Amino acid sequence: MSSTKSIWAITEDDECHLFCDAEVREAVAVAIPAQVWAVASNIARPFGRNGEVLARFIPPQSGSTDWHGHPVGAGSPGSIKTAPSVVIKIWQDNNVISRAFAKKLRKQAL
Repeated sequence: MSSTKSIWAITEDDECHLFCDAEVREAVAVAIPAQVWAVASNIARPFGRNGEVLARFIPPQSGSTDWHGHPVGAGSPGSIKTAPSVVIKIWQDNNVISRAFAKKLRKQAL
């Protein structure tokens, strides 16, 4: 296993609930079918072992029926380290996150 791989800090049940909650929120209308995003309501309880407070779920690939989710943060491997700006705006407009936190997310400075 890669030392840079994002690893959940929450239980599998919590991950499933997180996905279901994110799936029914407004972010889904913006991001589907490419991805579903979630943000921690309490940043003191991160999603990932490296302090990630965002999670990204991608749709089933190669004949699978399972969505794959992982924590995402500034230190995550790969090029996608934060939610799309339009999703961040929805979170901010709905008071899910503060203006200051939205700005940090846009800069990928978690």
